[in-house]
Amino acid sequence: MGYTDPDFSGFYFDVLRAVYTKPEYELDFKIVSFPASLKMLEGGGADIVLGVYNNELRKGYFSDLPVEREVLAAVMTPERAASWKGTESLKNLRVGSIEGYAFEGRLPVSAHYREFESIDLMLRMLQVGRLDVILDYRPDLVHYMEKLDLPFVIKGDLPQSAIYFAFREDARGIALKKHFDRRFKELLDKGKVWELLLNALGEEDAEEAFPFVCSNGKCLSNPTLLQH
Repeated sequence: MGYTDPDFSGFYFDVLRAVYTKPEYELDFKIVSFPASLKMLEGGGADIVLGVYNNELRKGYFSDLPVEREVLAAVMTPERAASWKGTESLKNLRVGSIEGYAFEGRLPVSAHYREFESIDLMLRMLQVGRLDVILDYRPDLVHYMEKLDLPFVIKGDLPQSAIYFAFREDARGIALKKHFDRRFKELLDKGKVWELLLNALGEEDAEEAFPFVCSNGKCLSNPTLLQH
């Protein structure tokens, strides 16, 4: 939660509202699975897709700047958390994530990776010992952990990647991207992007997710924050 919530609140939607303002633009949001969103973009059924790695599109354009850096985390039992050492601790474990996230490339070869339709399902599997670790974005994990009141532990120390918005590959997409790149940079330099991120995620997660260094009204991508 905090990025694309069911009521169309969240950081990604807030960014779009700040960039594409009325009356020039009218926004029509749809929440679908991540694989479905990429198919819609590539097939012309969507103009923009939110929250994309810069290597995930076969057809389309990426925003010039990342909109955030993912805050990837792992959920596990307290017993497993006691010896957690980051990615290396995932060797030979059963690891689950949401359909379409494709985290397997970041895991040890020996990890047994599967994708599922919901965090609720994975938490139930973790509860009965059918999964060892769940990988997801920390704000989402915190939401479900609090909702279900489960005695698991959230750990970090995982590789993080920059996240972009993507635009359809045609003249309409080029125009939308051009406007986004210009307006997003303006909002970034004015401190508005940080404000939106802070409001959506809270200070701790916002600081980790903000991939820029800002000084004297100018913000630049921080290469050390964008490394895998």
